[in-house]
Amino acid sequence: LLDSGASVSVLDLRAVERLGLELGEAETVRGVQSDAVAYALDGVSARCGEVSLGPIALAADLSTAEERCAERVDALIGVDFFRDRAVQIDYRGRRIRVMDRPPQRRAAVKLPISFQNGVMCVPVSLNGSKPRLVRLDTGCNEAAHWVVPRKEVGTDVRVVSLGFVSV
Repeated sequence: LLDSGASVSVLDLRAVERLGLELGEAETVRGVQSDAVAYALDGVSARCGEVSLGPIALAADLSTAEERCAERVDALIGVDFFRDRAVQIDYRGRRIRVMDRPPQRRAAVKLPISFQNGVMCVPVSLNGSKPRLVRLDTGCNEAAHWVVPRKEVGTDVRVVSLGFVSV
């Protein structure tokens, strides 16, 4: 599952078991509606043909994603896949192009991307309001999903974000 809204890439716990990989230290990951436990993975990386998908940092239960996709989901490829490369997603053609640099088309719409808290964000204006940064999330199954941030005091820990929206 290609998920630009996930701050790291994750391997499903069942795939970890099938591959005989060792789980590292447990940590909490943040989802849209709840938190979950994930485990560190050391030295795991993935490829799709000639394209490096980058490091797989964590292992977690991805059965919720599997329910949404109605397919087995062995991994969730996060934002690291998109960093430092041009990626073109052709939903109609059902393909992804990974390029050295973006194509130079005058008619193309180009959105300014910034990274906030480990995820890609773009400025969006709702009903003529001042643009605000929102998460650019290829893993979301809705065009837009509004989430009110949780207020937390004294969070100096690393926050890993994985979101599964229930519809």
